Amino acid sequence: MRTQYFALNERPICAKCRPQFAKMIQRGVGAAAMRRAVTQGLLTTLLGAAALPVGVIIFPFLRLPIVVGIGWFMGKRIMASVDGYGGRRYQYLAVGLTYLAILLGSLVPAIKRANDDAKRRAAIAAADIRTLATQQQQLNEEFEALGIKDDVTEPVAEPGVGKSVFAFLILPLLAMFEFGFYAAGVGLLALGFALYKAWELTDGQGLDLVLKGPFRVGSGPIAAM
Repeated sequence: MRTQYFALNERPICAKCRPQFAKMIQRGVGAAAMRRAVTQGLLTTLLGAAALPVGVIIFPFLRLPIVVGIGWFMGKRIMASVDGYGGRRYQYLAVGLTYLAILLGSLVPAIKRANDDAKRRAAIAAADIRTLATQQQQLNEEFEALGIKDDVTEPVAEPGVGKSVFAFLILPLLAMFEFGFYAAGVGLLALGFALYKAWELTDGQGLDLVLKGPFRVGSGPIAAM
C-alpha cells in the first residue's frame, strides 16, 4: 500500500485483499443472497418437517432433540449460504422457517393421534350400542304412552374457521402437552431454545462491511500513519 489502498470500514486493505472482501459482501447482501438463503432455509424446513414426525411416531421422546436440532441446523444452513454475513433479515427468515418446520412436522403426529382417538371412541360406542339401543327403545315406548314426541335434535356446534386456523398455528405449542404439563414445560423450553438458536446463529456477530476506494495513501477516510 505504498501508493493506494482500499477502506474496509475503518481498516485499510491492499488491492490484493480487496477481491475476497468484495466477494463476501456480494454473497451477503447481493441480489442473489436472499434467494440462496430462502432456498437453503426451505430445504431445511422440508428436512425438519420430515424428520420430526418420524422421530415422534417411533420414539416420542425424540421430539425435544429434533426440535432443537431444527433450529440449530436452520441457522447453520442459512449462514453457510451467505458466507456468515448475517443480519436481521436472515434472523427473521431463520426463526420463521424454524417455526414452520416444527409446525408442519407436528401435523402428522396430531392427525395420527386424532385418528387413534376416533377409533377408540368408535370401539367404545360399538361395545355399548346394544345397551343404548335398548334404553332408547324403552324411552320411546314411555314417550309414546304419554303422547310425547321425541323429535328434539340438539344442534351440533361446529368450530369456526378462525378457531381452526388459530389452533393450527399454535399446533407446535399444543403438541408439547401430549404427555402432561410437566413435559409440556420442558417441551416449550426446547421450542424456545430452537427459535433462539436460529436467531443467534444468523446474527453474523454484527458483521456489516463497507468497502470503498481506491484512495491515494495520505488521503481518503483513513489518515496516514
